[in-house]
Amino acid sequence: MNNTRSFTELLGMYDQLKDIEPEITMPSGDDLDSPERIERQLAEGVKRGQLWSAYSNGDSLYVLIAEVDDDPRMATVIPLSNDLRSETDDSLVIGNTPLDIEMVAWPGLKTLIPVRLLYKPMKELSESAVKAIESDNLRFTRKADAIRRGHDSGEYDSPFVKDRDDITVILLKWHAMCFDLPKLHEEEEAEASTTPERGEYAKALITVLGLPFDQVDDVLDGVVPLTDEQCDKLADAGVQVPNASKRTFHLPADLLVEVEQPAWRRDADEYAQRMDGDARVNLAQDAFMLAARPNGYGREAWRGALHDAYRNRLTEDDDQD
Repeated sequence: MNNTRSFTELLGMYDQLKDIEPEITMPSGDDLDSPERIERQLAEGVKRGQLWSAYSNGDSLYVLIAEVDDDPRMATVIPLSNDLRSETDDSLVIGNTPLDIEMVAWPGLKTLIPVRLLYKPMKELSESAVKAIESDNLRFTRKADAIRRGHDSGEYDSPFVKDRDDITVILLKWHAMCFDLPKLHEEEEAEASTTPERGEYAKALITVLGLPFDQVDDVLDGVVPLTDEQCDKLADAGVQVPNASKRTFHLPADLLVEVEQPAWRRDADEYAQRMDGDARVNLAQDAFMLAARPNGYGREAWRGALHDAYRNRLTEDDDQD
């Protein structure tokens, strides 16, 4: 029996399909790729047990957050792979993951990295699964976690066996980035550096006189005196020089911690395309210029200034174009 349809029959079927309205299924609010869910988790910040994709300069990994450091700009992570062909004897295979696929984890490759490398949040694992993975001990698992010990494939000529070595190299590079983070100064020093008077004065040196940040340090430290013309400009702008002991100015620690969080990754990536230097530091400096002392205290108080700095930078660059 010949089931091949004629060209005329195929055209008729196509005409029937044209009258059918396409049905579009939108992702649920908790879907892994839902923009709403991603924004919600970004707003929550980095927490133990979360699964993230991390990315930097062509290198990418899945990582599990084992612990957020005392300095919240860094976190201890455990690398994972979604390719079972890369499992080794020193790995664990997790059956119940947010990706709905088995993943390979290497507890022995636990590494401290900057949280600025975290790119996309992917929900989280159960606490029992996290304990089992970080301790490399199946005693902590529950049946629902579906975790088993990994095994070497024996195919030593397979490129997937080398995945573990590649991951190690990436993690070493990422760990080295921790030492490039700007120094956070002691609380007492930071408080003295960012009193309302000194904060407004530092802002005026930047906005009124157009001094770069390194020269602001020198002026506040008394290393470089202002010229008469510069003093006149400050006076015309109603700026009074504060009577404070000489002290090098530092960006507030809360601002430097907040700008390193993954929620600012998109903005920092935009800055990197528009400005030289460390994009996060550039964004923090712009935010400080907009609000030398924000309303309130802590990291949350700087978020509005960071949003404004990002929008202002885009507007300025668009105007120049």
